[in-house]
Amino acid sequence: MPTGYTAPIEEDPNFTFEQFVRRCALAFLVESREEGINCKIQRTCEIDPYRQNQVWKAKAELSELEGMTTEQIEKHCLEDYLKRRGAWEETNALFKEKKAKYDTMREKVEAWDGSAFQGLKKFMLEQIETSTQFIVMPAPEPTRQNPGDWYEQQLKWVRQDILRAEERLIEAQQSIQQRNEWVGLLLDTFPLPEDKS
Repeated sequence: MPTGYTAPIEEDPNFTFEQFVRRCALAFLVESREEGINCKIQRTCEIDPYRQNQVWKAKAELSELEGMTTEQIEKHCLEDYLKRRGAWEETNALFKEKKAKYDTMREKVEAWDGSAFQGLKKFMLEQIETSTQFIVMPAPEPTRQNPGDWYEQQLKWVRQDILRAEERLIEAQQSIQQRNEWVGLLLDTFPLPEDKS
């Protein structure tokens, strides 16, 4: 049975070795995953702007942090605490709600005679036990940080974000360069019909 790569071997009597090489090369190119097997191989590809934007975004965040006044630091620290506290309360309420549902059902199962159905009661209790193991317990209740400590922590995190974003940008640039060199060699060795001089 032919694959998407080999189908033309059966279907097109004029399908050449060079066409087969180029068709199989698509499996190695990211753009073919988006455009499909019949996409045209581009000699060069540009880096996705997302990576550069992540660096700029992190640097802008650092600049914003470094420009904060004491009052702004205190305000952002409080807002961050209130946000974390709200998320904690929501998670805690959801945990309690789910746990209460399972506890209620467990009580009903335990109160049920069920002797006419050999093993069913035990199985039901096992299912409840298994399911309750995966109810996410909320993290400890958040505490309000000292604004100075909060600020230093934010600076540390943003600086780490910048380093990670720059590393990923360099990796993406290297990947694009390697891809372009590989495709260039491929097209120089097996030129597309319109590339032939």
